[in-house]
Amino acid sequence: MNILLTGAGGVYIKHLIRKLDKNIFDEVTIVDCNYKTLKNIRANFKYKVPKGDNKKFLPAISKIIKTRNIKVVVCVVDKELIKFHKLNNKILLLQPKRNFSKLCLNKFKLCRKLFKTNINNFDTYLLSNYKNTFHFPIIIKPIYGCGSRGVVKIKNEKQLNNFKKKKINKKKYIVQKIIKGDEYTVSVILDKSSKDFQIIPKKIIKKKRFTREAITEKNNLINSICKKIIKNFKPGGPFNVQCIANKKNLEIFEINPRLSTSSTLTAASGINEINTLVKKHLNKKFSIKKLKWKSSVKLLRNKKENFIYNSK
Repeated sequence: MNILLTGAGGVYIKHLIRKLDKNIFDEVTIVDCNYKTLKNIRANFKYKVPKGDNKKFLPAISKIIKTRNIKVVVCVVDKELIKFHKLNNKILLLQPKRNFSKLCLNKFKLCRKLFKTNINNFDTYLLSNYKNTFHFPIIIKPIYGCGSRGVVKIKNEKQLNNFKKKKINKKKYIVQKIIKGDEYTVSVILDKSSKDFQIIPKKIIKKKRFTREAITEKNNLINSICKKIIKNFKPGGPFNVQCIANKKNLEIFEINPRLSTSSTLTAASGINEINTLVKKHLNKKFSIKKLKWKSSVKLLRNKKENFIYNSK
């Protein structure tokens, strides 16, 4: 099978490529809107493509898929995700269904839905409608966006008033409550039927735009909440949950309908998301639930991906 990975100039795609099962994949094709970022990444074919929000993106991708006889697509760029659903259904997309993806990409609609289904304990508000419901500090962030861009922690009313004075569209920003606890990035490896899955929580130790240090951890509360998401939404593909958790409560602040930058740590713990989902596609009797993964595996990300096993 030939595989295509988009946004391949990112911090973790080169590591994922090295871990692809050679018994499954014949050729690897990678693309990015910045061709220079692909220079030191091993792949059979490399292409520069327009940005995901450009009208020329999908025609360019479709041509590459046809030329290279692509059968599997891994998209990690938010602006591209929905467009890939316009491809013919013979392509295996390693991402959730369109409706779930569309919901997740709108943080306001997602978090309101999570509150209404009793998954989150606290509601989310538009900045334009916010009436000081929460105690400070609070978080303000764009409805659309990734990589912690535009996220601001507001410590008091003066900072809130100053932020509101900025020349921004307040209907495009949301306000969320901050709860005390540890931040987690959770890989949910889920098949198309939404019945076979694994949930791998990773506690974040250091984060700047993306996860720099994290450690895999067994967590029953996170498992139960992620199972609720699967039951209520039936995503039909892998996704990543970003949340804050303590011993009693958990609050989800966003869900990425794609593989996350911490997928390399998921693989290091014992389950490679790409290989696993393709094996499931090829063999319906293959069980994701029966796979085992290790806790206390630590990611140290600088210029390279480094892993420490049995770390405490």
